[in-house]
Amino acid sequence: MKAIRWLVLASFLLPAVVSAQGRSRPGAGRGALQGPPPQRAVLEAQVFDRFVGKVSTDMKLDQPRQQRLKQHLQQSGQQRRQLTQQTVQLRRQLMRAARDSTVTEAEVEGLLTQFEQLRAREQDLWSRDNAALSQILTPRERAIFVLEFMRFNERIRDLVQQRTEPPSGR
Repeated sequence: MKAIRWLVLASFLLPAVVSAQGRSRPGAGRGALQGPPPQRAVLEAQVFDRFVGKVSTDMKLDQPRQQRLKQHLQQSGQQRRQLTQQTVQLRRQLMRAARDSTVTEAEVEGLLTQFEQLRAREQDLWSRDNAALSQILTPRERAIFVLEFMRFNERIRDLVQQRTEPPSGR
């Protein structure tokens, strides 16, 4: 149960985790754009450190390369978080529009166009991340990192889906 709570928490945190790492004043400001409360920032930092620690151990990274990896993830984290939030929001809009017969075809087309543009931005971020990671990791290490990151996100997605689905009745 503790592991499930940690993974569910991480599902909400990992895209945001790297942004908390660069904060020097936890709790400074509480606006929506100013970051999470201090307790959440601490948890995000722990999740982030565990993930980086695990992949660094798996890849047998030395301390300087582990630090460079961590720094890169911190730097790209805010943009990754924003794209994730936009994807979730747009997916919800698209699901509502697909089910709502009062939404015009032109409105649905507009949402699909926005989705396509968002996917292009995600691809651009992926390409820039891959280029940056190629300066830190060998091709094999990048493959390990990508697979671990995908596996982690899949586990989180599954746990979140389990939490949001209604219990099956017998």
